[in-house]
Amino acid sequence: MGFTNIPLIKTLTGVTSFTISEANGIKKATFNVTSTTAGTIASTGELCGLDNGSVSLTDETGSLTLESSDGATLDGITVTVPSGCTMQVVLLQ
Repeated sequence: MGFTNIPLIKTLTGVTSFTISEANGIKKATFNVTSTTAGTIASTGELCGLDNGSVSLTDETGSLTLESSDGATLDGITVTVPSGCTMQVVLLQ
């Protein structure tokens, strides 16, 4: 019995930035900001219909879930959590 499809759940605060690359094997990522200070999710590919797009999230804009339509792993996603921002991140391989 393996431990596949068990999500990694992490709450990030303060100044943090990380990148999701194909090598991480992440197939689904959900981001939820619970502060008025925005966190940013940016992509080197298409994101929410925008080429090389970025999305800012606050407690008023809700959450964002990224998942490949064909089950491929996510790649080129950069997450930035500035000072004053609190973001919950759920990653699923």
